[in-house]
Amino acid sequence: MFNSEIIKSFKDNYTATGAGCWQWQGDVGSDGYARFSVATHVITKKFLAHRISYELCHGVGLQDAQCVHSCRNRGCVNPSHLSAVD
Repeated sequence: MFNSEIIKSFKDNYTATGAGCWQWQGDVGSDGYARFSVATHVITKKFLAHRISYELCHGVGLQDAQCVHSCRNRGCVNPSHLSAVD
């Protein structure tokens, strides 16, 4: 689903912190969750950035599972801070 250009764009949107979080520098919703937009020639779709990070790292989508942050930082996209729960 994600080509190398999209992956590079994703990686350009976070900065590593001293606490180990990868703090999102792009769009953040009013709920504090990072948002990542993917544009095609037809539409632009917004995703929760931490869910994209999880998928890129683990190679599998979350489907209906929730993705929780062990660091409690909604703006963090570090896949080692994320886990899937039912």
